Amino acid sequence: MYSSMETIGFSTYFNDVVNYFYEDEKLVAHLGKKLGFDVSRDMFLGVVFLYPSTEQGTFEEKEKLKEHLTGMCALPAVNRAAAANQMFYVDNGVATFLVGHTKDELSEILPAFKKEAAARLETLGVDKKVRVGIGLPEKGISGIKRTYTYAMKAVKAGEIFKKERVFLDYMGMEIYSSINAMVTSYGKQITDIVFSQLGDIEIRVLAKYYKCKEDIDMTAKVLDIPSDLVREYLANVKKSTGLDVHDTEDSFKLHLLMIAKKVLDTNKKIDKMKASNRYTCLLLDVDDTLLDFQANEKEAFAHVLKSYGYEDALSYLPVYKKINDRLWKEYEQGKIEKEEILNTRFAKTMQEFGQEIDGKEWETKYRSCLNEGTQMIEDAEEICQWLQGRYRLFIISNGVAKTQKKRLKAAGLDKYFEQIFVSEEVGAQKPSKEFFTYVEKHIPEFDKDKALIIGDSYSSDIKGGLEYGIDTCWFIKEGEKEQVQGEKSTYRISRLKQLKDILE
Repeated sequence: MYSSMETIGFSTYFNDVVNYFYEDEKLVAHLGKKLGFDVSRDMFLGVVFLYPSTEQGTFEEKEKLKEHLTGMCALPAVNRAAAANQMFYVDNGVATFLVGHTKDELSEILPAFKKEAAARLETLGVDKKVRVGIGLPEKGISGIKRTYTYAMKAVKAGEIFKKERVFLDYMGMEIYSSINAMVTSYGKQITDIVFSQLGDIEIRVLAKYYKCKEDIDMTAKVLDIPSDLVREYLANVKKSTGLDVHDTEDSFKLHLLMIAKKVLDTNKKIDKMKASNRYTCLLLDVDDTLLDFQANEKEAFAHVLKSYGYEDALSYLPVYKKINDRLWKEYEQGKIEKEEILNTRFAKTMQEFGQEIDGKEWETKYRSCLNEGTQMIEDAEEICQWLQGRYRLFIISNGVAKTQKKRLKAAGLDKYFEQIFVSEEVGAQKPSKEFFTYVEKHIPEFDKDKALIIGDSYSSDIKGGLEYGIDTCWFIKEGEKEQVQGEKSTYRISRLKQLKDILE
C-alpha cells in the first residue's frame, strides 16, 4: 500500500498527462475518429475489475483475468469501438471502456456485458474475489476522464483511490489508462520512428507550438524568440522526419508524438519517485549480474580441456553451453537435482563427440578453476559501493554455495552484503516460491513491498519476482537481445550504473 503523499504524487503526474492531451479538442476528435468513435457524441461507460485492496492479486492472476475479460469486448454492440477492444492494468486489477452512441445503447450493452463477466469470473474461480465497478455514462472529451474516475470510485478500493485521485500502477512497460491506451494504439509506431530523429530544441518548439494552438506568433512570444526562428525549427522538423506541421494528417501525428513524449517523461518521473520512496532491500543475482560468469566459464572450460590434451578446447564450448543451459532450465523447473547437472554435463558434452570421459573428475577440476574466477561485470564494484549504506543488500543465486561464496570473496564483493542465499543451501531454486519464502523468513524485518530484485535471467530472477510479488529490475546488457520478447519487469537496465537513475 502506498502512502497518501505517494498517491498524490502519482496522481499529479497522471493528471498532467491527461490534461495535456485533452487541451486540444481537435486532436481528441481526430484520434477518436481513428479509433472508431465520436468523442463529441458517444457515451463512455467505465468498467473496472479489481481485487480488494488487501488482496492485490498475483501478476499471473491479473494476466488470466485480463485474458478472459478481453474476450467480452467482442460483443457486437461494443466491438465497433477500438478503445473497448483492450483491457489495461490498474493497481490491483484490470479495466476497460464501453462506448455507445446513447445512454439507451449502453443500457442494452451493460446487461449482456455483466452476464458474460459473471460467467467468465465464475470459470476462473474468482467471482467472489473480484469487485466490479461500473462508471456513470458521460459524453464528450471530458467524459472519458470522468467516467474512469467514477468507475474507480465505484469499487471503493481504499486508500489508493482516496480523495477521488486516480493511481495507476506502473507495470514495467507503461502507465495503463484510457489516455495511454489511445496513445499506444496509434502513437507508438510514430514514437519509435520519429522521436529519435528530433533534437531537444525541435521537440521543445513543437510542444509549445501545439500548446499555443498551432499559432506561430504566440509560440514565438512564449519562447521569447523571433517568429522566423520558430518557422525555421518547424522546417527542421520536416527535414528530419518528413512530417509537415502544416499538413493535417502529419500535424496530428506530430502532436500525438508530443503526447507520447509526455507519457514517457511521466513514466521516468514515476520510476524515480517509486524507487526513491519505496525500496529498503535489494536482492541481487551473482552470475552475469555482478560477476562475469561468461568470461569465468570460458576460462575454466578451456583450462580443463587443455589439461586433458584438447588444444582446440573452445570449439567444444558451444555444445557444452547448450547442454548446460538445458540442464539448469530443468533444475529451475524442479525436474532434476543439482547433482545431475554437475555430474553429467561434461560427460554428455563429450558424448556428442563420440568420447567417454569421467564427468565427475572433469567437474572437480572445472569447479576448482571456476572458484578462482573473479572477473566482474562493468560497474559492479562501483554500484555496490554506492548502494551500501543506502539499502540493505542481499545475494540470491542458483548454484553451488561454496563456489559462489568463494568467487564473491575473491572479487571483494562479499563485504557489501548482509547475507548470501544460494539455492544449494536454501533447498530450493529460483524462481520457485519456496526459494523466495525462505529468503523472506530469513531476512529480519523483510517487507516484499519494499524489496527489489536485480538480475539478468528472466526465467529465474524476473519471473520469480513477478510470481512472488516483488518488484524486479531486468539487467539486459548492451548488445544483447531480450531473452523473452514482450515480457514484463518493473524496470530494465543495460548498465549496472543505471540503477542510480532508478533509485536516486
